[in-house]
Amino acid sequence: LDLLDTSGGSWRGEIACASGNWDAWFESYRDFVLHYAKMAQEHNVEIFCIGTELTSVATIKEQIWKEKIIAPVREAYKGPLTYAANWNEEFSQVKFWDALDYVGIDAYFPLSEKARPTLEEIKKGWEPWVKEIEEFQKIVNKPIIFTEIGYCSAEGAAKKPWEEIAKGEIDLALQADCYQALYETFWDKSWFYGMYWWKWGTDVRFGGPGNRGFSLQNKSAAGVVTKWYKKPIPKRKR
Repeated sequence: LDLLDTSGGSWRGEIACASGNWDAWFESYRDFVLHYAKMAQEHNVEIFCIGTELTSVATIKEQIWKEKIIAPVREAYKGPLTYAANWNEEFSQVKFWDALDYVGIDAYFPLSEKARPTLEEIKKGWEPWVKEIEEFQKIVNKPIIFTEIGYCSAEGAAKKPWEEIAKGEIDLALQADCYQALYETFWDKSWFYGMYWWKWGTDVRFGGPGNRGFSLQNKSAAGVVTKWYKKPIPKRKR
């Protein structure tokens, strides 16, 4: 689940409680989440995410999360649960992973300072992050999913992957290399259970070679995804 920004500029990760009445906030959020959890159960949804990038909230109030959010959701929805933590240290600071089935990371890790890095340079950029994630995974002992990840098809896409690139040269090859690097880096990790790509539109004409946004549709990156998803699925930890 993702909270939309209706304030004209703030980010859900900055949600705070000026009055200190967190109980009221969590009760409201519980009602919001349960509506979708019941819907997920009714429609046999494969996995349910209890929240996305609520950085300032998810790193505190561990017991309230477990008692007021996770426990009621477990009652309403019988499938596996995850939470989508932001990449920049939030994922390592969340305290309720033990109550969920998967660790979710919105994995917009910066990979290169170059506008047009090579495939090998992008893979090199993953190395410190992989080390950090692996060390963290050993502690929490949960499988990891990238609940959101993607790259624009424009120069600079590997520098700040979370940013929509509105200007600059279109670079379909760089986007494809970013996808390729991720598959080569994580495909055989026994604790890695996959990723959800940002983004895929419902219109078959979405994206295309003249688009510099996140979509991989009708671009070289779609071919990379097709190639890898045709491979046998590696064995995973259970």
